[in-house]
Amino acid sequence: KGKQGRFRLNLLGKRVDYSARSVIVVGPELKLHQCGLPKVIALELFQPFIIRRL
Repeated sequence: KGKQGRFRLNLLGKRVDYSARSVIVVGPELKLHQCGLPKVIALELFQPFIIRRL
């Protein structure tokens, strides 16, 4: 059931390593060119680089 197009079958919903999903909110302490990132997500995203430095 549902749509059977190539885009839906092959591209949507695929898992990707070292990616994260979050909600964008306003951070009054951040400047216009900055982006806040929670520590837990940062550790997950940069895990290969952190391990390589150890």
